[in-house]
Amino acid sequence: MECEVVMTDGIPDPNGQKINGQDRPKKNQKRKRATSLAPEALGATTEEREARIELLSKELEGLFEYYKEVMEKKVVDLEMVAAKGANAVVAALMEERDLPLSKLVEEIYGEAKAMGVCGEGLLTVAAVKSTVLFVGQRMMYGVPNADADVLEDESDSCLWCWETRDLKLMPQGVRGVLNIRRTCRKRIHERITAVSGRVAFFAAIAL
Repeated sequence: MECEVVMTDGIPDPNGQKINGQDRPKKNQKRKRATSLAPEALGATTEEREARIELLSKELEGLFEYYKEVMEKKVVDLEMVAAKGANAVVAALMEERDLPLSKLVEEIYGEAKAMGVCGEGLLTVAAVKSTVLFVGQRMMYGVPNADADVLEDESDSCLWCWETRDLKLMPQGVRGVLNIRRTCRKRIHERITAVSGRVAFFAAIAL
């Protein structure tokens, strides 16, 4: 599987250029600082500012939809890691999930038990939690929120995603694809951050 992305003014396009080991995306142009928008924003009418906020909000909706579209495609085959040890199994069951830690641990334990990995007490709920925190990290790809609880927040706007710290725990055949998907998420996050920042800026000017 390949994730196809083209940066058009920083916006990922699923129908555009492929990203792979030989054809990497060009570096984004440096974005103008929010302060550069001040003269233009201050000179705009209320209707113009509201129109821009609406346009930017629609772009955000499109970015969220694209992110969810990408995340619907799962690439890790659990049968490929069933015999590779507890860490590999937990990593595979954790990869690209969006659940808070407590719910994630419960689901992974149940799924690992169904796979027979928990036999003879080899993998307990406490062990699953410890392994998740050891091999994984929860990344935020949505609207930045410094006050969010990284491990337990469930806000849809944050677009949480668990990722394995070391892709060597993943089957070799999917490591490249997972790297591409992470690149896609980072591109989307960059644009979401920029657009949401502009929305907040125009909204603040309107007050």
